[in-house]
Order: sequence, then C-alpha cells, then structure tokens
Amino acid sequence: MSRLFFLLVLWVFPLLAGASEKIGILVVAQDRGTVGNQELTATTADLDSEYPVKLLLIGPDYQGIENGYKDYINTAQSFFHERGANKIIAVPLFVSETDHHLGLFRDKIETAMAPATLTWTPALEESYLLREIVLDRINSVSKTPETERIVLWLSGASDTTSAANLQSLGERLLNDIRPHITFSETAVAVTYANTVSGLEVETAKTETEALVERFSKAGHTLIIPVAIGPKATPHMSLEASLARDYGRNGARVAKSLMPHPAVRTWLQRMVNAHVPVTEETLGIIIMPHGATAPYNDGIIAAMPSMVERYPTAFAFGMASSFTIAQAVKELENAGVRHGVFLRLYALPRHLREASDYILGLRLTPPTHNHGGIPERVHTSISFVTTGGYQTDPLISEILKDRVLEVSQNPPQESVLLLSHGGRSDETNAADLALITDHNIAAIKAALPSPFRDIRAMSLREDWPDKRAKAVREIRAFIEQANKGEGRAIVVSNRLYGSGPYATHLDGLEYVMNGQGLIPHSNFTRWVEKSLRKSIATLKAGAQRQSTDIAASHPSLSH
Repeated sequence: MSRLFFLLVLWVFPLLAGASEKIGILVVAQDRGTVGNQELTATTADLDSEYPVKLLLIGPDYQGIENGYKDYINTAQSFFHERGANKIIAVPLFVSETDHHLGLFRDKIETAMAPATLTWTPALEESYLLREIVLDRINSVSKTPETERIVLWLSGASDTTSAANLQSLGERLLNDIRPHITFSETAVAVTYANTVSGLEVETAKTETEALVERFSKAGHTLIIPVAIGPKATPHMSLEASLARDYGRNGARVAKSLMPHPAVRTWLQRMVNAHVPVTEETLGIIIMPHGATAPYNDGIIAAMPSMVERYPTAFAFGMASSFTIAQAVKELENAGVRHGVFLRLYALPRHLREASDYILGLRLTPPTHNHGGIPERVHTSISFVTTGGYQTDPLISEILKDRVLEVSQNPPQESVLLLSHGGRSDETNAADLALITDHNIAAIKAALPSPFRDIRAMSLREDWPDKRAKAVREIRAFIEQANKGEGRAIVVSNRLYGSGPYATHLDGLEYVMNGQGLIPHSNFTRWVEKSLRKSIATLKAGAQRQSTDIAASHPSLSH
C-alpha cells in the first residue's frame, strides 16, 4: 500500500509542479487598417523569447459585423490556454488608459481570459519614451522654432471627463519637453473618438480648428499627433486626415507615434517590469566618479564578490549619458531584464536626478547638471536606483579606523574630515551637518579617549570662488590645531585617495591619512547591503505588479 501511495505521489507531483505560474504576454492595440496593422505586427514580432506573445486587435464596428472582434479575443484566449499560460500580462498599446475604445473592451478581455488571471500594465502616457517620440516628431518637422507654434493633438475621448484627462496629459507632456524646445507658443488640442457623437464632440472640433487658424495667422504651425492612428494605406492615414483638415491653414503635420523603435522598447520595458525577478534576469550598474586607471581599478577591486554572480558594468563619471549608455548596452547584451543602478556617491541625492532622468525614471530634466540636459538612454531594462553611503554606520567605522591609523596622542590632536564639497552654500552646510551628526558623533561615541577636536570641512574644489574661501578656513583650522603641543590630522573623507588636498595644504604641518574609504571591508559590506536591498525592492515591485486585476491601474514612470 505504501509503495502504491509513493507511486501516486510521483505521478501527481509533476502535475502540481506544472501548475506553477506560466506567463503569457497580450499586447492590446486598436485595429489600424492594413498598413497600420502591419506596423503593429512588425513591432510585436518576436517581442519576447521566454514568454508567448499575442497581439490582439480591437476597435469599433465600422462594417456592421456584430461582435466583429469577439473572435479575435477568443482566439487570444485559446492561444494562451494551449500554451498553459495561467497568468497574462496585458500591455495596452494606447496613449492613454482612458481611451474610449480601450474602455469598451477592457472588461470583455478580462472576462474572456479566465480562468487565467490578468494584469494590465500602464499605457504609454507616463513613459519617458513617449516624450522621446514626441520630441523626435517635433524635430522632424521643425525648421525655425522661433517662428513656429506647436499643437499637441490628442484623440480618443469618450466624454468630458476623459477629454479633461487627455488635456491634462497633453499639458504634462508639454511641461516635460519644454526644456528641450524654444517655440514661440504651444497648445494642446483634444478631440473625441470617431465613434462618439454629441455637442461636446462638435465643440472640440470647432475649438481645435479655431486654435490652428489662430496659430497659423501668427506664424508657422506644427501639428504633432500624440496618437497611434488609423493607417489603411499611406494616403489613408491619421496624418493624411489631419493634413486635409488643417493643411489649408499652412500647418505642417508630423507623423503619428508609430512606427518608432521606442514603441517596441516600451513594450519590452512593460514586460520586464511585470515578469518575475530571478537570478538569471538581474544585472548591476555601478556609477563611481571615475578618474585614471589606478583609481578606477581600485574601485573595481573593492567591490564584493556577489557582483560576480550577475552581469555587472561600471559607468564611471558624474552621470554621463555616454558611459551609462555603454553600461546599459552591456547588460542588454547579457540578456538582463531587471537592473540595479548603484551610485557610489556620498549622499542619496547626489546625481540622482541626472541618472534617474537618463534611465527614464524621471520625466523632467535634472535641476542642475554639468553640460546641460543629458541625453536619455532608450532601454527595456526595468531599473531601481540607489546610492549614498555617508551616513551609514559602516562608513563611520571606516573613518574611525582611518583616524586611529595615524593617531598617536588623541588629547593633543585635532582631526579634520575633509571632503569634496558642493556648489550651493546651503547644501554644502547641510552635508557637513550630516557628517557631524552621523560620522563624527559615532566616532566620538566609539573612542575611549577624546580628541582635542574633530571637525568636518569641505574643499569645494570644483568651484574656484567657493574653493578660495574654503582653503582659507581649512588652513586656519590646521594652524590653530598645531598651536602649543597640538597636532593636526587630516583624513580624506572621499571614496578613494585624497585628490588635490596636499596641493592646497602645501606648507602646513599635518599628518594625513589620504587613503579614502576604500579599500575597506566595511565599504565592501555597504555595497553588498545596498545591492541586496535593491534586489529585494525589484522583486517586491514585480510581485506587487503581478497581482490580479485591481479596480485602479497605477500610473508609473517606466
């Protein structure tokens, strides 16, 4: 009997194992007509090598065919059922989640895919890649921006509420791309889906015509269709229709959003953001400041052994689009879906705006950046970013060790923790206060014998006007420390080495530990701790996004 039970377990267990989560990818798009559908097919072809992908066309009934798209929905359901998919990630290839036609079919699709669970990803509206496509379309038709006016044209409203949502989206798009453009005037035009009728529909048409006419009288007008419109043939398309409607006013019409390579990148990014995070899908980018080969090699040598488990690339520099793009390409070539981007900078905010913008995690350009607005990287990798080591207790222990490595008689010694520093007086002061409150407080608490003084100061070396004052104050501290039987100790509070400190302190008496924070086992531990925490964040995010259908669908910056 026991043998029979054992054989039964062996027979049943594979079935149970086979019942684990199997994912399918459903791309939902509006039927665009012959040529437009060819573009949709080409964009989704071989989208993912690991998961089955199905393109589902939906749309209004133009031909009097009752339930014309029901068969397509049922075919999609059969496609996933035959492949054993019990969880479906549905990617709406629409500009907005409030699109009228998407709204008509969303519930039908959810019902038809049962018993598989279905999760919708966000639509294009909050993606940085939509902004990139819009900018490309603007640049393709713009000739003399100072004499041109832009109309962002959005469509698909079903009622006044969805029209207001589209208007808000258009204004957000303009706000996000405004740092890149210099046009004399910009505006948003919203029209309704062509299957909706009513007074508000006619009002919207009239207002759009009046807007284009007013713009055209003042100068050249560019109409930018923020839409994935119909395209039965090249001459029977959304762009051709807009040219007929507004061309009499001399308006130039850009291409609609498709075809564009960024659309496929966005689809892949949506998939990657919603599939499980595993050891095989992970990759790491580490961004230190970077310098000469000995500096760079020293930083690489200080990384924990765990980075060897994952594809890892280094993007040396101060959030350089070029080096970040190279690092991203390395991960993409290695098949990475999910990435951790680690900034090896002192505080979490250091270069976060710039690096997040480059990776598409921030829609507006960084407030301050060397060399102007950085170029964004078009990538399908789903990233989380982290950084900022200064206030971690592990770093305080490193600084304490650096002090003790050169200390001889603490009661007679004054210690200066010397760091790089920032441009803004307020920010620089706040940074020094953090070092005082965290690192210096921890050092004082850990030492049995107090030093005469421990101070945090910064050289502010990248800004000559700020640096001159900082050097005077630093030299004054050292001179004061040397009075009587005193002894000045300078500890390099920077990642690696001591930079230009010795040059600016020339002629003074002091002892310097110029090694910096690495190599040190604590820094290696901090890197590993940061990476593990970020990987956990990635996994938690993917798990949260892979839940069953919710009543609301969050808009995330992907």
